[in-house]
Amino acid sequence: MTPVIAYQIGNYAVTKRDMVVFLTILSLLNYIVILILDNGFALKDHFTLIGAPQRFHEQKFWQYFLPQQEINGSWSTATYVFATLIQQHLHPAIVYSVSNNILILVAFIISLKLFRSIAFSSTASFLFLFSPISYHIHGMYGLTMFPILICYLIIFSYFFIRTVTQFSYTNLLFFIVSLFVFALAYESWLNAAAIIFLTALPVRYILRKNELFREVSVFYLLVFILLCTVIVYLMIKMSIGFYFGQGRESELWLYYKSFPAILSDFPGKVITYFYAALSLVLPPDLTGSSALYRYGPEWILNQQNYYHQQMQFLTYMNHIFLWRYYAGIAFALALVALWKTWRGLLQVIGWRQWLAFFCLVMLLFGSSAYSIIKYRPMHSMPFLAYQAWVNFLGVVGLFALAADWLSRRAWKLKPVYSIAAFWTYIVYTGLAVRTALGMQAINLNMGNYPDPIGRLWSLIARLL
Repeated sequence: MTPVIAYQIGNYAVTKRDMVVFLTILSLLNYIVILILDNGFALKDHFTLIGAPQRFHEQKFWQYFLPQQEINGSWSTATYVFATLIQQHLHPAIVYSVSNNILILVAFIISLKLFRSIAFSSTASFLFLFSPISYHIHGMYGLTMFPILICYLIIFSYFFIRTVTQFSYTNLLFFIVSLFVFALAYESWLNAAAIIFLTALPVRYILRKNELFREVSVFYLLVFILLCTVIVYLMIKMSIGFYFGQGRESELWLYYKSFPAILSDFPGKVITYFYAALSLVLPPDLTGSSALYRYGPEWILNQQNYYHQQMQFLTYMNHIFLWRYYAGIAFALALVALWKTWRGLLQVIGWRQWLAFFCLVMLLFGSSAYSIIKYRPMHSMPFLAYQAWVNFLGVVGLFALAADWLSRRAWKLKPVYSIAAFWTYIVYTGLAVRTALGMQAINLNMGNYPDPIGRLWSLIARLL
């Protein structure tokens, strides 16, 4: 019996059986990358390292739905707390690899349901497989269920879009439930809420321009529900939360008590988070100083031949901050792209135009809530990409849109081969950037990270 054709990539017919095989391969690759190349079983139980006391495990059920003083004051019931509890029985590597596998599946299924583009969905899943968005768990207190946080945002976005475009009380209920779970996932969900608030007026303008008045009403109903949730959330967090104030990691730049200090701090944070997300899909030589990445700080200093030795740390600092030149150029180009996308959206409305607009906003301003926190030493290099996870979701969307564009172009070089080359690039950067992140971690005194390319060559050598 001939299988039913579901989707196309160029002239190639993709069947449901093909999709099952593809997802199975991705699932196996996920375990290979995390458990073997990334040396996953070397992961420690970060919650034991933090030293959560026994009383944390003896709380009443409802208490887990509040900020937890024992785990850095985190309010993260649906991720951090859940992982803390299940890692009493499962190794962190298993929790992390299963979480990332769920993200791969959720990204594929929901994006395919929304956009009906197999090239888009498969590329998005491929990016979540190879991109080191959660790589911080190897060298610092981390979140082995971090991929699930991204799942919550994808599911929340799905019900937001579905409720606006196909309003029903059932969809509205699912939206509220997904919002509730998302809000209990991790404090950085506020970054996603900020994106919706930032785009509220432009979206309203476009919908009204196209006489979609019913959609406008539903959209603003959802924005109002989201705003009320944010207000209640912040009231609870700031009244009974922990680790929030002067001298803490989450200290706001309002404590500067000086506008010039704030003005010097804020833009740097916005661009840092932007580039931390973008650098996950760039060759390592574009994430900073290639000399520092390839040879290390001691080699750089030795090359100065003892000239002005007492001030040589400034030469080293030049290599530390060299990435900012690339970041500034990329940020400016992204702003131009956002403006052109907005102008295009005034002419043509379609899911690709909408998605490009939202993805660019996420890429540029996806860490808006984090950006009002003071600049810290750990931000001196685009290293902690997990803080820019909303920005990175914008990167994923833009790259997946590029794959969708390739799939619809009948060139002499067939679209399927073009996408294969695109995926090869994703594999290369996904593995190579891990090495760059390891070097950045060393320079910021934030632990040692595994080198998957080195481990891969070592495994090949053993086989030969």
